[in-house]
Amino acid sequence: MRETLRPGRGATAFAVILSTLALAAMLILAGCGTTSTGPTLGAESPTATTAPTTAATTPTPSGPQAQVSITGGGIGYNVTNFAFSPKQLSVKAGTTVVWSNDSGTTHNITSDAGDPATFTLPVDDGNTVSFTFTKPGTYPYHCSIHPTMKATIVVTS
Repeated sequence: MRETLRPGRGATAFAVILSTLALAAMLILAGCGTTSTGPTLGAESPTATTAPTTAATTPTPSGPQAQVSITGGGIGYNVTNFAFSPKQLSVKAGTTVVWSNDSGTTHNITSDAGDPATFTLPVDDGNTVSFTFTKPGTYPYHCSIHPTMKATIVVTS
């Protein structure tokens, strides 16, 4: 004689066992996932950190070098605060100028029209870029992204 499950104890026990197995499977699978659910309201967002890279238009220089900093930026920055420092730099021919960008955004260092040499040097935040000035002359330049950023390199012999 064949026994069938009737509503009552047998069916209830089967439902409890099935539910328990399903719950156990969900907990096991949940443990295999990530533990982060993303930023919490009011918490700081995580920041990725990478080692800065250097983009150079010339091989690694062996001669004299000069530094220009790109300044400004930060929280609630105003683009009029972006600047090249120093605004005017005097160097001898053969000097490699290295621009360091710690302003929080990308810049595009561009020679002005009529300069003795033409250059366009994109530089991301946290990176540097360099250019070797080989001919004497006056080299006004600007950031093509932020046109209020202007400076000059004076190259002497």
